[in-house]
Amino acid sequence: MFTAMRPGASNPPRARLSPTCRHPDHNSLPPYSPPTSSHARDPPSIMTVFQHQEIVDEIIDYVREVSGGHFRVPLKSCALVSKAWLPQSQRHLFHHVSLKFEAELKRWCKNITKERAQVLSTYVRWLSCSPPYKTKDNKILERLTYFTHLETLYVIKADFGEFNDDKAKLQSAFGHFGNSPRYLVIDRCLGHFPTLINLFRLLPNLAHLDIFHTTLPYGCLVTASDMSGYFDKVEALRMTGTERYFINMLMPERFTSLKHISYFDKGPESAGDLRLLLSNCKETLETLTVLSAHSLTNLGEYSLSLGCAYRVDTGHRPAFL
Repeated sequence: MFTAMRPGASNPPRARLSPTCRHPDHNSLPPYSPPTSSHARDPPSIMTVFQHQEIVDEIIDYVREVSGGHFRVPLKSCALVSKAWLPQSQRHLFHHVSLKFEAELKRWCKNITKERAQVLSTYVRWLSCSPPYKTKDNKILERLTYFTHLETLYVIKADFGEFNDDKAKLQSAFGHFGNSPRYLVIDRCLGHFPTLINLFRLLPNLAHLDIFHTTLPYGCLVTASDMSGYFDKVEALRMTGTERYFINMLMPERFTSLKHISYFDKGPESAGDLRLLLSNCKETLETLTVLSAHSLTNLGEYSLSLGCAYRVDTGHRPAFL
């Protein structure tokens, strides 16, 4: 019951509820539960949204694309999201692998177990190596045999003299790459020409051949039968900083499917070599790039007669074909 407010009082007295006004079953009422309407439900987890692996792969591909050269940190974060995000992240992280120093090869073996290496090596598409390695540990050398899905093999500063007259050793170093590589780069290597021919035999599906600053000793004799059939599939040839006799030893008549040629002009004597190379691919040649041209000015007209694009690049090393 309410009491009357006294005159001059600032606050009214608190109303008191009679015990008889309470709910008779107040102790048996069910506990409060929030409404179950759609607007009050918790939002779904973000991982339940990406239920399809194709969506996850597209997201990771986009992260790789927009990250440019700084892709490792964001892709490592993607790999930690969940198991579904791991494979595609690793495909990008291990797309390029450099083992051009023996220390890098040993670190690869130390940080990655054999079982994981067998999986990760199948993601590698671009491998830089410098065989033969000095180590005699077969467990380390065995790791190189796992790279069976390569697209580009970049051989840098390799001494092919170590493989002279030893085909078995060359087979153990390069034979496991098999039919997968289509790009071969030989960069600043030493050795003799018959060894390179044996290397080409081990990589029968080459479509792009890049020979850069590779020196070979004189007096290496190769017969036409040794070269037969190994350059029929080569569509792009680039030779920079290589002695002019190299192209003679490659026997230009063996290149019958060339579409793109990048050639380093060493002087007047280079014109005859290049003309011989061009004369054997009249039907297929599309572009001819002469690097640092000295005296091949008439090749522009000659290339027009062949119906291919011609340009002179006076820069340093061009982009990889």
